[in-house]
Amino acid sequence: FLTVDPHSPPEFRANIVRNLDEFHEVFGTSEGDGLWLDPAERVRIW
Repeated sequence: FLTVDPHSPPEFRANIVRNLDEFHEVFGTSEGDGLWLDPAERVRIW
């Protein structure tokens, strides 16, 4: 797969916006919404 497409295979992609507090604040997501991610489970890289 990687020899013909430079992108990661779909099963290894991450939905980065789910990890941003600002995303949830702006769009008002809450528990039960498809993109909701509990704050304790959000990844902090920097």
